[in-house]
Amino acid sequence: MLDAVTRFEEAFADWLGVGHAFWKDRVALYAIFRAMGIGEGDEVILPGYTCVMDVNPIKYLGARAVFVDIEPATYNLDVRLLEEKITPRTKTVIAQHTYGDPCEMDGILEIAGPRDEVNRLARVKGGPGAPDGVLTLEEIGDAGLAHEVRAVTRGRIRYG
Repeated sequence: MLDAVTRFEEAFADWLGVGHAFWKDRVALYAIFRAMGIGEGDEVILPGYTCVMDVNPIKYLGARAVFVDIEPATYNLDVRLLEEKITPRTKTVIAQHTYGDPCEMDGILEIAGPRDEVNRLARVKGGPGAPDGVLTLEEIGDAGLAHEVRAVTRGRIRYG
């Protein structure tokens, strides 16, 4: 099984044109956080509407999840509340594009971008090959994670 997973990860990374790909989101997020040097006492900012998969790697590394309330219309992080959550211990901001609806990356980058100590992690729900170029949203941040979500609506498969 492990050989098959490794072969898949390597082939998928080649297909995407990236250095690494992982078979599970939580494994990828953990690896990204490790590569960013996140550890004991650090803080990771993320939207209040998310899943436990985003929080677990933070806890595993001894860091603290800091939640920012969401915009009710999009369920994305409310950029107006971001700056007050950033402290000297903040190491990254997870810019989650909930249900494929892009969050305000310009606002996030304007607030977090000037701070050299803060990495920007763009997390998208929608997968490789999803319509509307969803995958390209990752290229805005310092690292990216794409998660494919499919929902059947009126007999059609929708991404996001």
